[in-house]
Amino acid sequence: MLTRRLTRRLTHRLTRRLTHRLTRRLTHRLTRRLGLGLAVVAAANMVACRDDPVTVYVVRHAEKAATPEDDPPLSPVGQARAAALPETLARLPGAGPLTAVFSSPFARTRQTVAPVADRYDLPILTVGAGDIDGVVASLRRLAPGQRALVAGHSNTVPRILAALGIRGEITLSEEAYGDLFVVTLTSPPTLERRTF
Repeated sequence: MLTRRLTRRLTHRLTRRLTHRLTRRLTHRLTRRLGLGLAVVAAANMVACRDDPVTVYVVRHAEKAATPEDDPPLSPVGQARAAALPETLARLPGAGPLTAVFSSPFARTRQTVAPVADRYDLPILTVGAGDIDGVVASLRRLAPGQRALVAGHSNTVPRILAALGIRGEITLSEEAYGDLFVVTLTSPPTLERRTF
């Protein structure tokens, strides 16, 4: 009887100790492995975000009406062009939702980007027509992977592109409408010229 009790106690103690040790070891190993796995996943996400550059779509306002001279709205042709802009942006390679829409305070630029702002439920951020540095600073503050639309004028679009780091002369005539510049803010930035 003493032997049975002694055997039970020893068996019970050994079982508890072994179970406790094995549990601790397995827990430690799994935690280490899962922790390493989670760290690898987090690092991969950080690299993916860092490698996903900001994309900026720069357009000149669409066709404007002849009057009033100081701040003409879009003409019917310009309104049709502006209405097509959201679908054009959606069909671009790598397209995704926009996070910001910038415009000068003039009616024609605001009306050009309004369909895009409506589609993504975004406010139109108004920036002075000549405030190139302000627009570019706002664009450079965007998080990796974000996309923004900027509407300017024939004399400001080339300056915006140059301030974003695009090399080479880009000119827009007073009669040219429908140019869509896709700028990818990589190092160095890239430019693709399209139409809308």
